[in-house]
Amino acid sequence: MSKEKMSPEQKKGLHTVILGYFMVQFALVPVAAMLPSVSRDLGLTMTESGWIMAIYLLSLTGLLLISGRIGDQFGDKKVFTTGTVIFLVASIACGFAASYMQLFLFRALQGIGTALMSGNALSIISKLFPEGGLRARAFGKVTSAAAFGSLIGICISTIFLQFFSWRLIFWITIPMAILVLCLVYTIKEKKVEATSAKIDLRGALLIYVIIVSTVFYVSAIPDFGSCSPTAGGMQALTCQPLFPFVVPLFLIGLTLLLIKVERQAEQPILILHEFKNQLFVSSLGANFILHLAMINVTFFVPFLVEDGLGMAPVYAGIVLISVEFMNAIFPRIGGAIYDRTGSNAIRPIGMGIILSGFIIYWFVLGSTSLIPYILVGAWIGAGMGIFWSVNNNVIMNSIKGNYQGFASGMLETTRQMGHTFASAISAVAMTLGVMSSDISLKIHGHGSGGGGNLDASTIFDGSKNIIMVSILLALIGFRLAFYQERKASVLAEEAPAQQQ
Repeated sequence: MSKEKMSPEQKKGLHTVILGYFMVQFALVPVAAMLPSVSRDLGLTMTESGWIMAIYLLSLTGLLLISGRIGDQFGDKKVFTTGTVIFLVASIACGFAASYMQLFLFRALQGIGTALMSGNALSIISKLFPEGGLRARAFGKVTSAAAFGSLIGICISTIFLQFFSWRLIFWITIPMAILVLCLVYTIKEKKVEATSAKIDLRGALLIYVIIVSTVFYVSAIPDFGSCSPTAGGMQALTCQPLFPFVVPLFLIGLTLLLIKVERQAEQPILILHEFKNQLFVSSLGANFILHLAMINVTFFVPFLVEDGLGMAPVYAGIVLISVEFMNAIFPRIGGAIYDRTGSNAIRPIGMGIILSGFIIYWFVLGSTSLIPYILVGAWIGAGMGIFWSVNNNVIMNSIKGNYQGFASGMLETTRQMGHTFASAISAVAMTLGVMSSDISLKIHGHGSGGGGNLDASTIFDGSKNIIMVSILLALIGFRLAFYQERKASVLAEEAPAQQQ
């Protein structure tokens, strides 16, 4: 049982990362809610509004891994600090944006700042907290901060949009960023050797192109075969008959080229030998599935409550809050238990709770009462919280040596990719539900012909599809959660020998 207490340095570093994590999550969620207000104020089209959100996510997701490796080479504190400064400047600029192009560019800059912070945050924690001490508890607190950031961001943004201006939502993070900058200088950092400070530019460019292209491709999946041949903008490309087949081939070619480049690089961005580490790879896969499941719930619950049950949006919010609240509370509990026991059963238990929650959702689907959805949502949220912090700890523990930034970057990249894939999978699953219901109606002479509002049975069919996919993915995640942490130590000791 661990009876350690945090040192003053550990407390300062942990508080810095917690506030930084809280800030970026606080700033991320409200943007979707403010888009209608922004569109009216700046006269944006629907497509332009979508790109205000998309450019941030592309900048963030594409640079997470790169920022982590730059942190390994130049120092994670320096990169984290640089990211905070960029985020602060971009947030101020977003509040003053007077046109679509200005807001587009400032949001891209904000995404870059967030990537530099997020890609190095867990690396800082790993170096402050030795393995086997209070590390899991520290990760639990950081994870809770992220969940609370999303939760509080939703509440405060609603008030600001109702009574003030969308611009103030960007500016409310200014004091947070200033405080982070004040705290970050209290963190002591080991000096990075000059010989290691070389950036693999070719690898960085290829990784960015591969990740951004993958995000773009996955986001376009719901449009395959359903958009108009006369569509304009980006849909003019995604509607092409060969697009679904050409892009995967393009991505495979780029990936093979990346492997070749990284094998030749002196300081590669992608540490290829670490992908032989089964625990590292399996935990990243489980992390991807965890965050995919989170977004699946977020996607179908509003449709289910509002269109399926015919209730007001506030009730959908109550269900989502039940998920987020438990997801914010339980990371600290899971981390504390893991620190005290070191039990390898905690991750399977967490993923098992998520799996059982989706199975229960399948059986309660169709209930006209909101209570079952709130209770099951809270149950799933608890499982997510338990699994999230401990799995983060396992990922960071599985990598030894000066590769903590790489581990942190991969962790955050799989997290964001899970969000992206979930949006596409949920949209396709819901669309298939709509199509099957419409076909059934047409057979009986009541086809909608593609118009009108969706009825309750259609929403339930789409929700069942999403839940079924979530059950299958959670089963895979449950299996991945059984890889034991001790395997990583052996593999990590062998890695340096493999490099020589």
